Amino acid sequence: MARPRAQSRADVAADLTVCRAFVRERSPKLGWGALALPPRVRDPWLVVLSFALALEDMVSAGQIAGATAADLRDRVRAAASGAPKASPIDRAYARVAQAHALPEAIPESMLEGLTWVAEGRRYGTYEGLIDYCVRVRGSVAIALLLIMGRRKREVVERAVDLGVAAALVTIARDVTTDARAGRLYLPVEWLEEERVDADDLLASGPSSGSLEPVVRRVLEAADSFLSRSDPGLAALPFDCRPAIRGLRYSLAALSHEIQADVGGALRENVDLPTTRVVRLLSRALRASRAESRPLLSQPLREAQRLVDEVCRA
Repeated sequence: MARPRAQSRADVAADLTVCRAFVRERSPKLGWGALALPPRVRDPWLVVLSFALALEDMVSAGQIAGATAADLRDRVRAAASGAPKASPIDRAYARVAQAHALPEAIPESMLEGLTWVAEGRRYGTYEGLIDYCVRVRGSVAIALLLIMGRRKREVVERAVDLGVAAALVTIARDVTTDARAGRLYLPVEWLEEERVDADDLLASGPSSGSLEPVVRRVLEAADSFLSRSDPGLAALPFDCRPAIRGLRYSLAALSHEIQADVGGALRENVDLPTTRVVRLLSRALRASRAESRPLLSQPLREAQRLVDEVCRA
């Protein structure tokens, strides 16, 4: 990886300020959640988050048509190689990637997943959906783990599990929002089992009765991945565990909240009350018994290539 061009302290601080502000504006909860991390991890993590969110925004805004797709690839590869475009977020990512030895496989994986979104890809099978989740969220989870200084293969695999769980919970929560935007992530084979036509779903919007079993299956898969991720918490630096444990508990609580609501109209913006989040964060100060389970689990086939490349770097 090429070394980014040297910048003054003031330039570096200014780029970091842009990244912090962007995350706070784009995803306030992620910004607040990062405060639970120690500063040595928090700042580079906010940089990675801002880079990932900026790329997602390009796709969400419909800017990945024609020649712009090549621009996205160029942007990702330039930042990953240490020769970023003239953007504070890209410059900051290039510095973090160099400082923490983030392999190019991480942004390349993110890029592949986002390209699938831009293409309007549908996932015929559950395994295809997991492929997508590994790319858009598993890769980001690995970046956070590497910033923490952990590279053991089994720990990397558990980080991917947590990232996949986060992606699945988000997909279940945003079924209605995504359908209105013409996006569908639910496995087509599961829809067909419930006699739901994917084209009709996008044309007419979700019907809670027909989609309820499919959304529940997605959430059951998310809960399984959360359970798989638990032993990895004990392998993290001690001062990072409460923040990641809090994320894990919040995902589980949000999953349960969606499941409780999915029998009615698939309403948008399902969220956790602030009081409940505070209780979960308090609980996250203590380790759970699940964290003492063996670290090694059956490797996730869909993540094998990414994990291989990260662990070789």
